Amino acid sequence: MAFLPIAHVAINYRDYPNNWIKAYEVGTTTPKPMALKSDGTNQVAKLEVNIDGFLISSGNALVIPYISGLFDMFLFPTEAEADANNTTNAIRIADGSQGEEGSTVSDTIELSDGQTTVTLPSVIADTAIIYIQGQNVDQGKLLKAVGSQANDYSVTDGSTIELTRSYPEGSFISALGFTEIESGAVISVFARTGAVASANGDYNASQITNTPAGNITAVEQQAVNAELDGFIATNTANVATNVTNIATNVTEIAIAKLNDAIYNKQTGTAYTLVPGDRGKTVSINNAAANIITIDTNANQAIVLNAVMLLRQLGAGVTTINAVAGVLLNGVDGGSVAFIDRYDTASIDQQDTDDWIFSGSGVVS
Repeated sequence: MAFLPIAHVAINYRDYPNNWIKAYEVGTTTPKPMALKSDGTNQVAKLEVNIDGFLISSGNALVIPYISGLFDMFLFPTEAEADANNTTNAIRIADGSQGEEGSTVSDTIELSDGQTTVTLPSVIADTAIIYIQGQNVDQGKLLKAVGSQANDYSVTDGSTIELTRSYPEGSFISALGFTEIESGAVISVFARTGAVASANGDYNASQITNTPAGNITAVEQQAVNAELDGFIATNTANVATNVTNIATNVTEIAIAKLNDAIYNKQTGTAYTLVPGDRGKTVSINNAAANIITIDTNANQAIVLNAVMLLRQLGAGVTTINAVAGVLLNGVDGGSVAFIDRYDTASIDQQDTDDWIFSGSGVVS
């Protein structure tokens, strides 16, 4: 039994605020239940028309009624006449109608205290019309955020919205949207009826189609399995080769790590020695003049008796500068420049903030 949203109801509800609609078995005054969800749940006997011409539930939430099969429908001026099925003053707004597939659907969510994330299971959030309803809120349509413009809510995925602020507990979010339902609803699958879902064993591998991609050329899953089996056999033969290659790579990585432990190659125009340079060859390769700075031990706590090699690799002259407070060959803030490209000198820290330079060049 499929519940579909009401259709072929030719009426402008806005002209009938505070009226009530009620469905009946065709040609009778036997009430026919309306559901507030497409699965037939949340059934009601009647619905009220609000001042804006929308159908609302007893909790003032905007709703779309769903009805199974054919129905008549009346619009009653009072709730009492609807309860009594008194159609004397009522307007017949549907005669032997049936729900329409591919019509609008709705969701109504009651908000909890502080809630801002709302999931709408039945509608597409990005195209839905969202309303806020409740006793302690300004009821009406909420505006979706567009680009950098922050409005009442933003869409975070296909069925979830994020409110820019929370509403009082017990308020309702109502969403009206559109869903596409193919004609000819499925009523059973492998003799299962009701809310039909596929189950394990419904299909075997030869009945499942595959879109060829990459190295897989088969168009059905059973053949895909056979191809994968062949790949496994081939890959097994390659494992021994890969193991050898891995061993080679490990050796190369070890050599690279050793190089990193020995060399510190710089390409900028300024570099300050750090504790990690102890025992390394520090070089600068730059076409412009460049500086290697020896900072105070307070700033760069290089271990005493540390020895480093300094080298000029580029065409730009490399100068070694000690900052004020640091002795270089006995000169406070001493400085020395390499004479030729590829020159190499050593420095060692014989005492705190006291370095000795050994190489071509005079400290000044």
